[in-house]
Amino acid sequence: MRGVIAPKLYPALFFFKNMKIKHIFVSSILSLICIAQAIAQDNALLKRYAMFSPSHIPTSHALAYRWQMRIDFSNQFFIKQSVRPKTDAQSNFMASKLTRCNDWRLGLSLTPWNRITLGTALSISYRKWFYASPTFNDVDKAAYITHYMIELFGSFHDTFGERFAYETRYTFYANDVDITSNPLHTINNVAYHSTPLSSHRYLGEYGDLKGAMLCHSVTGGLSMFNKNRSLQGTIQLNAEFMHYLKQKYIFPYMLSEITQLTKQDRGRLFLMPAILCAWHAPKIFSIQLHVGLPMAVIKGNVYAPCPSWGIQLSFRTIKTGRRPTPTEINE
Repeated sequence: MRGVIAPKLYPALFFFKNMKIKHIFVSSILSLICIAQAIAQDNALLKRYAMFSPSHIPTSHALAYRWQMRIDFSNQFFIKQSVRPKTDAQSNFMASKLTRCNDWRLGLSLTPWNRITLGTALSISYRKWFYASPTFNDVDKAAYITHYMIELFGSFHDTFGERFAYETRYTFYANDVDITSNPLHTINNVAYHSTPLSSHRYLGEYGDLKGAMLCHSVTGGLSMFNKNRSLQGTIQLNAEFMHYLKQKYIFPYMLSEITQLTKQDRGRLFLMPAILCAWHAPKIFSIQLHVGLPMAVIKGNVYAPCPSWGIQLSFRTIKTGRRPTPTEINE
């Protein structure tokens, strides 16, 4: 009897075992999908969070020589296609859109010795985000992130061979941060400020974060130039560490995700590789173009939300030649 009945039970037992295996398999797949979605959401948030700090504007002093003084005007823009609103996002910040991202820098440098350049600079970084209203009862909003910085730097540079130079630079700067979210109203599909910011301070309709940061930056670069030094190409890598000294939160409304992350992330490492191309006129004037990739290291991971590109105009006010004369070399 066993030999007759037992074989008939095998398919049922096999099907039952397969059902258990399938259930475990499907449950595992669903768990992995949920984990992946959570990681993707977290990564998307941190990718946007990386945009809330100022970005390094590359410059080079590789060809500076003794007693040369230079004034720099720099402007940097960000390519914003990689930071788009997520229509299925659960938070207003994730559903927001980056509409403007600019950095400006005014620098002054002097080379008191042939291989050493000292200088200072004033910089401003500006970001603007647009928040679409999640409900009919709410209004559209815009967030503004502004950084005001003053920096001091020293650079060591030297030439080697006929057409090459290297440089290393240390920069220390202080940074004042202001992050706000402002209600807007729409007229003919155009968004306007509804009222001055001060009138919303007691309505809880905008978030405000104020803080101060200290930053240390180290830059290394390798340059190549032609025989008369009119053209210069440079590859650079900048690494900087930012640390919040103080933070003040006022009605964190639209920026609640950012305020929470900022409380946790008081120090942060940034990296920026860049390629610079410059043309130096025989006297006074130089123009530089660059492309770079700002990267923030957050929770052990690297986030590079937006490539950057920029332009710099330089004016040599003392020792205006692009290379020293024979008399100046012997000074």
